[in-house]
Amino acid sequence: MLLILVGDIEKLERRSCSLYVSLMNKLINMVLYNVTVSVEQSIKDDWLTWMKEVHVPEVVETGVFIKARIHRILSESDSDNTFAISYTCRSMQDFRQYQIEFASDLQKKHIDRYGDKVIAFRTLMEVIADF
Repeated sequence: MLLILVGDIEKLERRSCSLYVSLMNKLINMVLYNVTVSVEQSIKDDWLTWMKEVHVPEVVETGVFIKARIHRILSESDSDNTFAISYTCRSMQDFRQYQIEFASDLQKKHIDRYGDKVIAFRTLMEVIADF
């Protein structure tokens, strides 16, 4: 009876490892869309609140991205006014859908609200490996 139990545990461990590898392979093909934004001090608090409560939730509600994070860039030369917003999607196809269907309108809302008080640049990255 004990040998059967040990054998069952080994099968479960092999299956768990297989599922983990399968999941990791799916994650490896993911795409990260990063928007780095430098914000004037005079609007920083309003901008951050708007990003957390309005803009980032609207981007996520498109259904394209599975995760979003707001980061503050830590730098001695910056006065805590630079942020990176990272959005994760499953594929380039999903990202292209975002660009075609949603990006222009969402970016326009940001520009209409803050104009030249913010400077943004965008970076697209493919996940190669997770450790």
